Amino acid sequence: MIALSNGVLALLIPLISTAAVSDDPVSVPQPQVQASKPQQEKPKERDPINPDRPGIADGSMVVGRGVFQIELGGQYENHDQGGGGHQRLLFTPALFRYGLDNRSELRIETLGFNEVWQTGQSAMGGYAPMSLGAKWQFQQPSDKNGQLSLGTIARVFAPSGSAGFQTEHATGDLRLAADWVVAPHWYLNPNFGFGCYESGGSQFTALLGAMTLSRDLDSKTQVFIDGGVQAPEEWGGLTGTILDFGITFVPSNDVQLDVSVGTGVSGHTTPHPFLGIGYSIRF
Repeated sequence: MIALSNGVLALLIPLISTAAVSDDPVSVPQPQVQASKPQQEKPKERDPINPDRPGIADGSMVVGRGVFQIELGGQYENHDQGGGGHQRLLFTPALFRYGLDNRSELRIETLGFNEVWQTGQSAMGGYAPMSLGAKWQFQQPSDKNGQLSLGTIARVFAPSGSAGFQTEHATGDLRLAADWVVAPHWYLNPNFGFGCYESGGSQFTALLGAMTLSRDLDSKTQVFIDGGVQAPEEWGGLTGTILDFGITFVPSNDVQLDVSVGTGVSGHTTPHPFLGIGYSIRF
């Protein structure tokens, strides 16, 4: 028994001595796992600005929820009065748009300050009436047809204005607007509707039509040609028709610059010719 115990003790002594060297338990190497950091998604970049100016036809698309957009311009027109007389008109159109949601927006619109130079008379300046309106995009491209957008635009002008540009009655119009991608980089924008306007202190109703055809030159530049028809153009008047063409440039996604030139084709109240410039910005 003693011999056996000494032998067993001889075997245990090395193990006991090894355990006495360190009080820490034997550590087993663990594979190192590096925690992955969550990837932060980049905010989605908005599509380039899409103002209603400068074409005669307005677009069907809205600015988007919580977006405020300003579209300003200046337009110079020459009107023949017969017998060598001319009337020159300068006005400053302005459109303010605010998106209520992704399908509707509120709109305030005016021709701004107007100044008229007439042969044999002194210049006259005043303010044009202002309208309150709304746009509703009832069909978006993803709803039914990836190439077509449809919307309605309504405006109401309260009797307002000054210095010969004022109105005595409430006026307004209602239009159907469409945007259609007819081919790669080619776009068609028709408008149809009717309006109740004032001429010489008398109210009259008119049918409205407009069409814009535009094409991308590159990712920032677009050219267009369009026309507009109003029948009648004034109380007891004829049909007024205008044609114009121009170019737009988008230096950044939230800014557009535009230049256009055109002339009247028919009617007594249409310009011969007119020149317009514009600046639009989105917030």
